[in-house]
Amino acid sequence: MELSERVPPIGLVNNSYNGCYVNSCIQLLFSMKSFVSYLSFNPPNNEIIQRIRLLFVDLINTTLQSINTFYFLDCYNPQYGDPNEFLVQILEQCEQCNYYEMSLQCDINCECGKTDTVISKEPVLLIRNNGIQLDLSTQLYSSLFREFHCSCGRTVNVKLKSLNSPQYLIISVENIKIVNNKIEKQTKSISQNREIIYNKTQYSLKSMITHINGYDNGHCRSYVKIQNKWYCCDDTNVYLWNEQLEEDVSEVVTTFLFEKKEEEPQSKLIISQQSIFDYYLFLKEKQNN
Repeated sequence: MELSERVPPIGLVNNSYNGCYVNSCIQLLFSMKSFVSYLSFNPPNNEIIQRIRLLFVDLINTTLQSINTFYFLDCYNPQYGDPNEFLVQILEQCEQCNYYEMSLQCDINCECGKTDTVISKEPVLLIRNNGIQLDLSTQLYSSLFREFHCSCGRTVNVKLKSLNSPQYLIISVENIKIVNNKIEKQTKSISQNREIIYNKTQYSLKSMITHINGYDNGHCRSYVKIQNKWYCCDDTNVYLWNEQLEEDVSEVVTTFLFEKKEEEPQSKLIISQQSIFDYYLFLKEKQNN
């Protein structure tokens, strides 16, 4: 059985008081078949990918329900606690990233007459949780506007154009707000759509990372969909999920992983020579009558 289809997923030991975000990112990454294939067939090109590959080898060979993730403790600071920063760091180290990297084109036209076209490659799209329950597709569309500062001093608000539809769509959510000059966490999660449309392509939700409790004393866990069932991966505690976030502990989504929906093969009409001959006899009989 493929690692991405292991039921239930293998639990990961939390090696520090704040290592939960590392485990959550690993669970999300290993739910991507293309990422697992990348680890299987490509030699590691840097330290962090090497350590993930070692962990991957352990996962596919273990008969245990959980394994250790000590590989990361001396190459990445587990005290920081930002799953999206850690996720981007890993994704940017992968040499073959066409299955998740988004190409965005920006056509800049300033009132001063200056024009420019910028094409950027981004592994993750960032959207902001403003506390208002909007459809995720609406939030995603609004995130494709960027501010650019022209050399003339003007600020230009520009709509980005999506140039591709990667196999996986990774969306990170900024869940912070400023209240009385202090950083606080949004206590209400952004909408968790199971399906969205990006660049005229349908995507289905495959995995999520969430954060519970407060801004500076929280905990991360991940959710993975396998064989049409959702599992919660809370370090070594892995169980079937009821698909409801725990609002009483301010659980909010920090990361979405969407997978492109496979197009259903169109059925083809198959006509045998015998059926054609029978139809010919039928028409001939009708004509004679």
